[in-house]
Amino acid sequence: MPAVLVLLLSGTWLLSGALVTGTDPLIVAVGRTAVCCLVLSAVAASSRSGRADLRRAADRPGTVWLLGLLGFAGYAAGTLPALIAHPPTLAATGGIVVLGAVVYAPAYLVQHRLILLRGPVFTAAVQLAVPFTVRLGDWALDTAPAPSLPEVLLLAACCAGIALVTVQPVRPPEPVASQR
Repeated sequence: MPAVLVLLLSGTWLLSGALVTGTDPLIVAVGRTAVCCLVLSAVAASSRSGRADLRRAADRPGTVWLLGLLGFAGYAAGTLPALIAHPPTLAATGGIVVLGAVVYAPAYLVQHRLILLRGPVFTAAVQLAVPFTVRLGDWALDTAPAPSLPEVLLLAACCAGIALVTVQPVRPPEPVASQR
């Protein structure tokens, strides 16, 4: 699951350039976030407990509006002038939908599942691998030169640091009471 999260988050970075070239980054962020919100709402509505959670949220509209305002207003405030001046093309709009629904929403689901299973520190440490994966992905896609020796050494040092947090030591099994 950690590798899936890194690949999905890296995919967001790598695909953004290909799918929404020339589109204002704030427009991409708002659109991707809106589509992701719709997908996550549909996922929540697909289960009994999720529908109960949605009903509880609807019972507290002030909280929902506050969260929306805090989480989305910053994007929207900076986006409206750009959206009016340079609306996205049909192709860019499709790219934004793909980023939100196919990459971003699954990444959120995996991220939150990983937080539940392994904790926030582990999940945050795993996500530190994303910039390195993006750098190597850019090289693999021929959109950037190969990493230099100092870059490779720094990547290795950072990966070793990530491993210190994420790799769990193997402990021998506890002896059974009859073997003590």
